[in-house]
Amino acid sequence: MAGKIQINQIQILEDQSRITSGDTVIIFDDGNEGTKRIRLGQFLAYVTSSAINSLTVLNLTASVSGTVAQFTNYKGDGSELTNLTASNISNFQQDVRQQFEAGTNIAIVDGVISSTGGASSIPGGSEYSLQFNSGSLLSGSSLLVYDYDTNILSGTVGEFTALTASLSGDGTNISSLRIGTPDDGDYSGGLFADFDSDTKLSNAIGRINILLRGIAPSAAPDLSNLERNISGGTSMKLAFGDSETVSGYANVTASLTDLADKDFTETFSVTNGSGGRPIRLGVFSSLTPLTFTLNNDVAADGSPFQNYPNGAFNVASDGVGSFTLEVNGVDVTPTKSTTDVNAYSANNFNLSLANTASFATTGAGFDIFRHRTGTVTIPTSQWRTGHNYAKVTQVSSLGIQETNYIDWVYDPAAINGGGFDYNITGTTSGSFSVSGQKNLSGIKYYTSCTYTFDTTIENYYAYVYPASGNGGVTFSGLTSGLTAAAFASTPDPTLPTDSLSRSSLHTVGPIRLLGTALTSTINVDNGLGKTASDTLTTETVLLDKIDTSNTDLVENFCLENYRVPSASYDTQVSLSSATFDSATALSVSELAVYNGALRYPTQILNGGDIAGAPVDNIIAGQPDYSAATEDRYFFRKFVNGGSVKVVLQLAITGQNVTFASYNESLTGNAVQIWVKVPGKTGWRDITVAAPGNTVGIETDDNIGCLQGTAPSDITSTATRTFTLNLLTEGLGPSEVYVFRILTSANWTGSISKLQIS
Repeated sequence: MAGKIQINQIQILEDQSRITSGDTVIIFDDGNEGTKRIRLGQFLAYVTSSAINSLTVLNLTASVSGTVAQFTNYKGDGSELTNLTASNISNFQQDVRQQFEAGTNIAIVDGVISSTGGASSIPGGSEYSLQFNSGSLLSGSSLLVYDYDTNILSGTVGEFTALTASLSGDGTNISSLRIGTPDDGDYSGGLFADFDSDTKLSNAIGRINILLRGIAPSAAPDLSNLERNISGGTSMKLAFGDSETVSGYANVTASLTDLADKDFTETFSVTNGSGGRPIRLGVFSSLTPLTFTLNNDVAADGSPFQNYPNGAFNVASDGVGSFTLEVNGVDVTPTKSTTDVNAYSANNFNLSLANTASFATTGAGFDIFRHRTGTVTIPTSQWRTGHNYAKVTQVSSLGIQETNYIDWVYDPAAINGGGFDYNITGTTSGSFSVSGQKNLSGIKYYTSCTYTFDTTIENYYAYVYPASGNGGVTFSGLTSGLTAAAFASTPDPTLPTDSLSRSSLHTVGPIRLLGTALTSTINVDNGLGKTASDTLTTETVLLDKIDTSNTDLVENFCLENYRVPSASYDTQVSLSSATFDSATALSVSELAVYNGALRYPTQILNGGDIAGAPVDNIIAGQPDYSAATEDRYFFRKFVNGGSVKVVLQLAITGQNVTFASYNESLTGNAVQIWVKVPGKTGWRDITVAAPGNTVGIETDDNIGCLQGTAPSDITSTATRTFTLNLLTEGLGPSEVYVFRILTSANWTGSISKLQIS
């Protein structure tokens, strides 16, 4: 029966005693393995040293041993091996010395020691030989042990623990072995029905391996991705680089994979990796703990049972591997290793248990593949000013796996107190310009005003600066109605020490500046913690640019185009043709329109003395109403629509208004109001009830027209509505009518709107 050959416990040393007397070659069949062995220690010692002391040879039935001198008595049954003579031994010894370097065979053939020039010349049978191939034993030669009827185990001396098998005798590789006939006679009942007894063993194993690969769960991807697990960091422009170095700052010139170098004035932008989280983190102004997720781009696999989770990466099946964090080209701590499948937390790493893969349909484990998830933290002690970068390396039986690089910039000067705080200097208004004119109640106003807000910001570029269009420079606290022109793109510096000059055109919109100044605050904020501000206050100016239109039925007290002078207005023509001269000073009988409301003249700017008001920018020829003490009127005409109108709704908006009838004294905030339809009525009091019949007294004054109850007085700003009934003296289509308001110098209130409906 053909034997099988196995190499057991062969340990190759680096000196001439590479194979010691304790090493064993086992030749065994299906019998008792323990009794069938050749001890090669002393036999091979002769090859590598100077003598052979003993030799034990085993055939398939028994073993014999002895010294070389006793070698003629060599059979398992005790009988003499007559064909093993002293001269044979001598020839064997000589052949070994001559043929070893040539790489030929030393064979034991049916108990006869001989040497040949090659395995193919050795006769068949139960033959066992040792072959040293490819040079010297001491320089990494091959050792081949074989049985002609079965196979060969071979390998280089240096790799002798990983011997390979092949057929003996004809030198054919194991890939030519056939699978033979199964116990049930053929393979037709199986998956691979085309198998037969002559199918190569290697082909059969290959197809089965492919089948198993399709059934088995997938291994997690190799470790290759490193991403920050949260957002953060800011895209900024750099005021340092290879073309303009700054002492103590590392330039962004590491030439890292997937991360471009950045020079002076270029933008260092936050960039996400394939997993959607940052790999280029941007700029930091303070030391910030940075934690990164390993394989953040890996999605979970398997359903309904999970094979591996999000962020998984492949590890050796025994869980053993080393993990190294490199920061700025240096390993930050000595490499440490996972020694088993347990979770691992040390040297900046936090790794999960090395879990097995799982079958998606059953959840059963598959321990050929294992995976971990984990994070790594960059210690702030390893940061340097300027550019920083890092990556992670795993080494295991799977090989070397490396992540992408991640990088960031650290600039301690980019925060208040970092030694280069912003300093705003030279803030001033340039080209202050007023123009246009508007007249109300004899008061002259400018209607346009512009100026430039000029300033200089020192330390702006030290040593990163905002990449945004406005460069982090904005305005706030602008006087209501004042607008600031947006800045053009921030100019890049020529040197890191440059200052930034900023100028913005400021323009007034629809506002009133009643002897007041304009204010505007410039703010600088780089988004990293360095801020500054400065406020500019301009010269004072008298300006009114609010021109809310009046209509036939609405008075907004912004213009005086429906105002008429004080008069009796007894005819339609006298009222419809009447105009008011807003550029001429008020008469002693007239109230003032000022700041969008009707007021007593002493209740306006500078107590009514506009001419003497302390205003830097004011038109000449202003009136002085400061001496006014008389009861004063305001007349305003209205125009009826295209249909007859008998009942009117008068809405009055104001503050500090006490509604008084014609026969009450004008004390405090008392105000008297009448309405007149020229040619039909006299001045009818809106606070007095309308009479039941007005026939024969149409033109009498102080007849009431109030329908219902008079509304309450106005204290704080509010609107009150009167219902007025003109009875038989109603308004015809397009008919003109007029309201008259009278108050005294005691009045401190205002009326800001009249509306008829």
